[in-house]
Amino acid sequence: MREEFIVQNKGLRDRRQRLLELTDKGRDLERQLTADQRARFARAYRDAGAEAVEGFRKVMLGIISRDEDRNRFRRPAGGPR
Repeated sequence: MREEFIVQNKGLRDRRQRLLELTDKGRDLERQLTADQRARFARAYRDAGAEAVEGFRKVMLGIISRDEDRNRFRRPAGGPR
């Protein structure tokens, strides 16, 4: 918080909660830190091919227990993610 990468807000229902959120500066840092990982994932998916990626997606959907989490992993209607 001192370096302004995150801000802290009180919870809406429980004011004892401390909800942390990235600032624009924090989002920029996160993008820089994860750029290499995103490139590695993209390369791995591309190298594995569509059939392997779809198999991985099915396995992950089988592991994820909560519907709201599972819905974030599903393909949007009309095409690939």
